[in-house]
Amino acid sequence: MVYNREDINKLLWEFLGLVLFIAGVVVCMKILGTPGHNLLTNLISLDGKIAGFWPGLWHGTIYFFSFIFSLFTDSVNIYEVHNSGKMYNFGFVLGAGGITSLTWQLGGLAWNAWSK
Repeated sequence: MVYNREDINKLLWEFLGLVLFIAGVVVCMKILGTPGHNLLTNLISLDGKIAGFWPGLWHGTIYFFSFIFSLFTDSVNIYEVHNSGKMYNFGFVLGAGGITSLTWQLGGLAWNAWSK
């Protein structure tokens, strides 16, 4: 396929617009939304523990219930701040994503069974 100069200019401006949009989103996330470094990473909690991958997986799995309870009490948090860092975060995301995915799949199966 042969492109003329107008088509190439149009593609370049669209690409430039996309790049500027992505750069704007990254700048806004950096300035407005992303949390900073956790200063309590690898520090022992009051009970003498540092949460790693497996507690992160569990906390991610029960995050919805933790959130509901955290609305009514100050003794429950969604996220353990005394954690090992990357491995805790990885477990948390796997747990949260897994339970969310499973919920949507079971909901879809129930809907399909009910709608027949």
